[in-house]
Amino acid sequence: MEEQIDWLRESAKAFAKLKNIRYELAIAHAGKLVELSIGFDNSHFHHIAGLHKLKDIDQLRLRRKRSTAVIFDEILRGKISLATIEHSDFLNSKLIERIKLAGQLEHILDANNQLFSFDARYGQARFSAIPADYIITDAGKNIAIYVFLSKDGESCYITRSLFRDAKDYTEGQHRFTILNKKKVNTKTKESTVLYSSLKNVAELA
Repeated sequence: MEEQIDWLRESAKAFAKLKNIRYELAIAHAGKLVELSIGFDNSHFHHIAGLHKLKDIDQLRLRRKRSTAVIFDEILRGKISLATIEHSDFLNSKLIERIKLAGQLEHILDANNQLFSFDARYGQARFSAIPADYIITDAGKNIAIYVFLSKDGESCYITRSLFRDAKDYTEGQHRFTILNKKKVNTKTKESTVLYSSLKNVAELA
């Protein structure tokens, strides 16, 4: 019998690699230049993977009162696994996919995607409770992946939510042109330019 892959732990291991990564973006709309910095913390994984929806799993519920970072650490150590949550009444195929997507976040952000505002007054945002300011998406595909970003502190944005959905969350939102996207290792200070349109940046400066 083939051993079942613990997608929860595999995704957590992949997400852990983002702790020392920061994405620096220069974006523009209607002639206005905006600079975004996207950072990560182990405590973010809990919500990104949708684990907050599993309200009937005691191991999550009790540890959630202390810290979501504790949950992340116990997933990495194998103390909380896919087997721990598989009997939840709230676990379904869509949530399993969300757990897997959380482990693909680095790959998703590395790709050449689109970026939109997320204004609660327009489109699908009117029916969403997600507190986000921007969306990164591979829009154009039949069922798009959406990465929701919200501001955390003075300058850094974090991933507030992540999922695949047939609904168009970009409807009625402003599309921003990505002028420059850089991936920085905050520990080694090494950086990689993922995309650059230096001419457009110079015109807006």
